[in-house]
Amino acid sequence: AAASSSPFPTPPSSYPPGRVAAYERAVALLCAALDPTELDAVVPELMAALAELARSAPLAVLDRRAERLSETYKSSEADSSFFARAPTELPRLASHAPLACAAALARHQDARRAWLKRRGWGNAVEGLLTRRIPNADDLAVMLPARAVCWPGAAALEPRFADESEKKGGPYPGSPESEAMCAAAGRALGEAMLRTQTLHAVLFRALVDPEKDDAFILAEPGTTEEDAPADPVARALVDARRASAATAAATAASALAGDPTAAHRDQSFDADLDPDDEADFAASPAGSPAPRERSARDSRDSEGSEEDEDDGWPVDKCRRSPLLVLLTWLAGKNKNAHAPQHGPTHGRDARNGHSDPTVLASAYFATLELLHPALEAPGETPLASPPPSAFHESLAHQLDLPLFGGGASHVSKTYPPAKSLHDRNGGRLNVDPADVRSMDAPPSDAALGSKRARRTLSHVGVCSNFELPLIESKRHVLPVTRLWDVTQLLYHLGVGYHFKAAAYQLQTQIQAAQHLEDASRRLATAERCSREAAEWRERENVEGDGGDEESGSSRGPNGDSGDSVESLSDNKASDAKPAPPGDDLLAKLREARRALRDETVEAARLCWWHRAVLHRPDQQAAMFAAASYGAALLLSAMARRGAGEDPGTSRAASVSDIADSVDAEAEAEAFPSREEEASSVEASSSASSDRAEHENFSNASVDDVSVGDDPEKNRGALLPHVPAYHLESLIDSFHALRRGDPPFAPGA
Repeated sequence: AAASSSPFPTPPSSYPPGRVAAYERAVALLCAALDPTELDAVVPELMAALAELARSAPLAVLDRRAERLSETYKSSEADSSFFARAPTELPRLASHAPLACAAALARHQDARRAWLKRRGWGNAVEGLLTRRIPNADDLAVMLPARAVCWPGAAALEPRFADESEKKGGPYPGSPESEAMCAAAGRALGEAMLRTQTLHAVLFRALVDPEKDDAFILAEPGTTEEDAPADPVARALVDARRASAATAAATAASALAGDPTAAHRDQSFDADLDPDDEADFAASPAGSPAPRERSARDSRDSEGSEEDEDDGWPVDKCRRSPLLVLLTWLAGKNKNAHAPQHGPTHGRDARNGHSDPTVLASAYFATLELLHPALEAPGETPLASPPPSAFHESLAHQLDLPLFGGGASHVSKTYPPAKSLHDRNGGRLNVDPADVRSMDAPPSDAALGSKRARRTLSHVGVCSNFELPLIESKRHVLPVTRLWDVTQLLYHLGVGYHFKAAAYQLQTQIQAAQHLEDASRRLATAERCSREAAEWRERENVEGDGGDEESGSSRGPNGDSGDSVESLSDNKASDAKPAPPGDDLLAKLREARRALRDETVEAARLCWWHRAVLHRPDQQAAMFAAASYGAALLLSAMARRGAGEDPGTSRAASVSDIADSVDAEAEAEAFPSREEEASSVEASSSASSDRAEHENFSNASVDDVSVGDDPEKNRGALLPHVPAYHLESLIDSFHALRRGDPPFAPGA
């Protein structure tokens, strides 16, 4: 905008803003010109500044091609199908430039190391992921009133619009506005796709851990300014960080082959506030509970064969900046919906929650990387995930509810298999046919083989970016870990957006219905007014003719006599009700105009949600995630405990659940109130049956949780399924069903 208003000519650039390639050379020169100490001081500040620019960037589209198309459409040479045929150039939002620069910094190894050394680097990622929610003024600028259209507008607005609006060109609901709204929606959708792709490029740069084992990844959510002001508390925090650094150095010595490294581990727990655990749990350098860390390390060494099958053991996951970041975000927001009873209530009240748009951006960026592998899980770890994907899920790490109850209860009652070679200890088997039918059309994933090159070229990434499906097959991406994270991110922050979008869609439908009712009332009033005017005109004509014919019958004084008076009385009795006056019509038109303004605002919000939440690539990715989640759940249901029948199959598990649901439905079929009033015996029998059913259910729960031997349940996976997996599966299905437009898998 500043360049367009400048009096000086600006030469066209081959690297427009919003492309990563425009900043890669500058980042390389910066890293070559500064020494490591200077780079450690400059890069974190630069990332913080870019995050603030992205967070506060306006929602104005810099590319004005959509407006040029609308101006062209006003000419008489343009036909009605111009907008449907003309391709809309990908617009650039104001936040694309800082996002592209941040992605270029993260893709450079030296700049990335300097950034990840500074505590609080996750705060910069939160700023880059923040998406501004438009207000009414923003939407009015992005989608002018003359370009707003809603279902049913083409049948009403051409009839009821003011003549002044029709003379000024397209107006809300006009036939031209439908094409303009579709073109602007495609432009905004492509802009949001570019934003999502830049987030995915940034996330991909943070996947790989540093090859240098001596490198210490800093905490993503703790900065120097967040340190306690109290000297004693600050000393405890510094001692804890020093202990973590010692533990990291000891671990590096152990990896180098030092046999005495274990005896020199002097880490200790200096935490007096248990709520601070999440602040440091994401740090791979140490843990607030060294004994638990030692137990995990020993378990990792025992089960290294299982963890290293997909190339991502637990130790490597702790050193991945992306997994550390997503775990920190999940732990920071896991109690986002819990009521707060004071300014210092719990960890989240002190640290604060992330903006809901941060979780949504993280979800869609991660899902964009996973989408190709979810649709074609064959030859990837998603086709045969290890049982550790459930045993070491974020539900166990963050103490979230599981399908079988609490994390500690499930861990004791349903222990994992002792070995990978046990009957119930092997990898799961996800049938690709359950995820995607063989005759399905080619995938339309944004980073799939069909569209990846075009999608990446729009954001200026032309090198050093392998296709996610290929990297998943080579075990470069931790797809099983990222799958678990995406489900939790949807549960924490994404479902809220889809529910709000569904509510807004219903608001638009109701507003359009009210507008239609107001239009019907106005049409009736106008028809009555026209009929009254015609009746008055006809009466005037008839009255003039009657005076001429009855002139001879008048008396000498000009009176019409009794016959004329009786005739006027008969006409008054036969007259229709008084027609609506001009003031009433004006009020009806004003009320309809106000209802149309409300419909326009609701239609703008739905237009925004279609571009942000209901794009075809997003719906296809969510459907692939829901399909894979259902197939994985069926595979986990087939994994029974060691004491179950070896011949139990997945179909038997599904039938068992169906039978149990039918039994519960029969048990809950109690008589109605009328039947209870008419028959006391039926009521007593129903209550006794209900009591027996509750006693049976309680006894069965007690038997499973207390009486059963854990060895018989060893290897069972269904109780370890996180509850947010089921909730995300159901909520995403309803989000697709209530989409705008609803998602059609075969389309």
